[in-house]
Amino acid sequence: MTNLFLLIAATIVAGPPPGKTAAEVVTVKVSNPLHIARSSETIAIKFSELTQAASNLDPKKTVVVDGEGNTIDSQLVDLDQDGKADQLVFQSNFAAGETRRFVVRPGDRRPPAPEAFKVYGRFVRERHDDFAWENDRVAHRMYGPSLETWKAEPLISSGIDVWSKRV
Repeated sequence: MTNLFLLIAATIVAGPPPGKTAAEVVTVKVSNPLHIARSSETIAIKFSELTQAASNLDPKKTVVVDGEGNTIDSQLVDLDQDGKADQLVFQSNFAAGETRRFVVRPGDRRPPAPEAFKVYGRFVRERHDDFAWENDRVAHRMYGPSLETWKAEPLISSGIDVWSKRV
């Protein structure tokens, strides 16, 4: 099976939108070359590529705007744990063969509204060191190693349970 995530193409387009200078914004063109729609597709852009196109972009003050002018929730990712953002990640829906443009520009990053969260996770303290997480499609529970020595219900080893959901 082809990995659909790898087929999405994102390129930084030369030239800012009207009324902005190249130092202020970066336009990103993202294409879905497939003949099927793709919902909630994840787009990850190296922050170093963004700052090459617009040197004034500060990761902590950068927002993503779609073609209709709506600010899209985005996330900064620090891949090497050096305290600096390495990627800017956001999601969007694409129709079959659709190409969309997004603008990355300076702005106030706002925390997402609680209803925008798509995944939930927590330590299950009542079961020692278990951890559970889920979204609208799947749920997971990782059983921690301290259950192996729990006198009330000892387990032979830790493990992971997975439940799929009908959506």
